[in-house]
Amino acid sequence: MRPDRLRLRQALVGGLVLAGTVGAVLVGRLALSSRTTTPRSEARSVAGSDAALDDPRASASTAAGPGSVIPPGDGPGAGIVVGRLIDRGTGLAVRDAGVSILELGRRSITLPDGRFRFDGVTPGAYTLVLGPAEGYVPRSLDTKVRPAGADIGIIGLIPAGAPTLLSATEGGALTACSGTRLELPAGALPEDLPVSMACLSGMDELPAPPPAGRLPLAAIDLAPGAIGLIGVGQVQIALPSQPRYSAGVALDLLRLDLDRLIWRPAGSLTVAADGRSASGDILAFGDYLAAAPPFGAFAGEGEPGGPTILRLNTSVAADGRPAERVEPQTAVVYLDVAYRGLDDSLLRVRTVDEAGQLGFESAERFSGDGSQRVAMTLDAGQWPVGEYVTSVYLGEPPQIQSLTWTVGGASARPTLPAAWVSDDLGASTTTAGLPLPPVAPWQPGCAAPAGWWAYTVQAGDTLGALAMRTGSSVASLAAANCLAGDAIRAGQGLFVPSVIYKQKPPSAPGWSPPSSSPIKPPVGADPGSGSAPARTPSGQRPLPSPMPYLKATRPPDPTLAPRPALPEQPWLPPALPTSPPAVPDLPFVPPAAPPPAPVQGSGNWKEPRGPEPTLAPRPGLP
Repeated sequence: MRPDRLRLRQALVGGLVLAGTVGAVLVGRLALSSRTTTPRSEARSVAGSDAALDDPRASASTAAGPGSVIPPGDGPGAGIVVGRLIDRGTGLAVRDAGVSILELGRRSITLPDGRFRFDGVTPGAYTLVLGPAEGYVPRSLDTKVRPAGADIGIIGLIPAGAPTLLSATEGGALTACSGTRLELPAGALPEDLPVSMACLSGMDELPAPPPAGRLPLAAIDLAPGAIGLIGVGQVQIALPSQPRYSAGVALDLLRLDLDRLIWRPAGSLTVAADGRSASGDILAFGDYLAAAPPFGAFAGEGEPGGPTILRLNTSVAADGRPAERVEPQTAVVYLDVAYRGLDDSLLRVRTVDEAGQLGFESAERFSGDGSQRVAMTLDAGQWPVGEYVTSVYLGEPPQIQSLTWTVGGASARPTLPAAWVSDDLGASTTTAGLPLPPVAPWQPGCAAPAGWWAYTVQAGDTLGALAMRTGSSVASLAAANCLAGDAIRAGQGLFVPSVIYKQKPPSAPGWSPPSSSPIKPPVGADPGSGSAPARTPSGQRPLPSPMPYLKATRPPDPTLAPRPALPEQPWLPPALPTSPPAVPDLPFVPPAAPPPAPVQGSGNWKEPRGPEPTLAPRPGLP
């Protein structure tokens, strides 16, 4: 090789080696720089978050103040909890609704746009109680407050049923859905009231989770929930098709304590002969839940030792929860049977399809009280898609109970027995991007009285109007809020003893209601006129539109009542003397002839007038 070419090749190789070495050094320095700076920034971030967790009262300089916009994905601010209530059906805002944090005992009332706000809430898990809200079913929601606060979002409330005006003197009845009915006898209500009833068919509609280990069957909402009954009312609640109960079985009736968010025992319901409904007595309005007794702890009517099938349902899960619809490719469908008083009794099970073809049959003898799970299988393996009827025959002559269940098909909306855990609706959307509700400027040094609600004064409110709407007085509101007078301003925070009514609440104590005896219409009055509302044969009266008050708060207008009829008494003129008195010192002089009878309208004799129509008759002269 020539010497000049050799030197050129050596120079090229040396340049390539030098360039590779420089590049490797630069890459190494960049990698080292990234490894040394990233941990420091992460350490600063972690230290900041730990400090926020350790000190929940950290500076709220990053909190969104009134009128600011919440960045998407971030909280409203340290210690701030916000949300908004709307009507699930119409989407309109629900105003003047009570919202409380159960664990803290703090209460607030929604603004006209449906929003609410709590400040100074430490991070943790809480339960929000949404209600009472006039015209809506209350509900609860579990939430977690983070160091940056919590935006609950927009929450829909279920509207209550349409109200029907029931008479206190005649009672009445309400029917909300198939087989559910409320009956109130005469004298059960304290006064004429608009009463509504709504059936709650899903777990997500329950205002509070059911008691642990209890199977909820049906729930209803009776409004107004704060009203107690003078007499005993009766409620009949429609039961789901599964589980199926025998006639006379006693189910538990629970009533919701909204302040503590727990279901309390309120009596029992007795299953009807058809097994489709159960009825019992109630003493107050509110939210009621029909729950099955613990499995095996049944009570009922009839002979204690008589053979009876108490409960029947199909299931596919190991815990035996009822299932009317099973998924395709299911090989085993269990039949859960609870029985009582069997003495070597034959229990036969038959399952047929829609065409009447026999799919499963079994026969077994049992004794005593207990329960049994019958595994229904097919020789071919999986149950084909379709509808099936399972019948149970007990004794001779047999007692027969049947159930209908399906394989596959459209999945219906979950009913109460089909889901044992609540389906969390969550927030349909968040309030991010909306201005935060204003912070109510509370009076310094005034603490919230126990059980009172925080209310933000709206334009046009007066202390007297708030006292009437909350069933309180101006003096009690002023004392509870440390007010020197009765002047309040819009945006001011006040504590009120109850949620704000859209309509006028019951009148203050001390006023006695008018007599409950019916007023007879005037003679000749048209029964269909406005002098008295017409009543239906069932004792119901149509709800006036619009209804001015929630309750009757004043006696009827006196101009509508008939005037008492005065007894007609003939008026007689005073008797005139026919002869002058005798004078003993004078000789007897025959009396002069009496003057002729006066003619009406002539002479000085005045024509007598009858009594004034509105005055009592004049008394006669002695």
